[in-house]
Amino acid sequence: MNRNLIYLFICSLFVFSSCSNDDDIDYTAPGKLAGEWWITCYTESAPGNWAAMDGMKNVALSTYNTANNTADEMFVDDKGNFWDFKVKVKANPGKLSFGSENKCPNYSYENCDVTVTDGKVLFGVGKSKTGLQTDSICFYVKFSDDKDNLTYKVAGHKRTGWTFDEY
Repeated sequence: MNRNLIYLFICSLFVFSSCSNDDDIDYTAPGKLAGEWWITCYTESAPGNWAAMDGMKNVALSTYNTANNTADEMFVDDKGNFWDFKVKVKANPGKLSFGSENKCPNYSYENCDVTVTDGKVLFGVGKSKTGLQTDSICFYVKFSDDKDNLTYKVAGHKRTGWTFDEY
């Protein structure tokens, strides 16, 4: 009987010692600016009127920290889904804004500079495919190798991670 109590005591030590309060997972330095997004790309059909581009609805985009993991810069990466661009831009997590005043090199391919302007993340304003509340993203982008020299509007919502919200 005593032997069984000793075994029970030792087993319970292992069980309870393995329980610990995990630390909260911290955001990367860009904070809520970083994430996976479902975006739609638009062209300006008339001044102030934006029309969704064919085949450019609900495509994936990522925003994430650089190797330096500093709050004042991040990558915007369309993963080849729109123009094939990956660009490092200035970030301001406190204002939930990002962008580049000047042309930035495209890390996806050479001989293309990218300008990202008026980037904003709106916390809790977006709606997912099924109507769940999530964050929203919007910015304007221009490419130096665009023969039409257009400015494109990119807008969408943060990916929820739920399979029923995937596109």
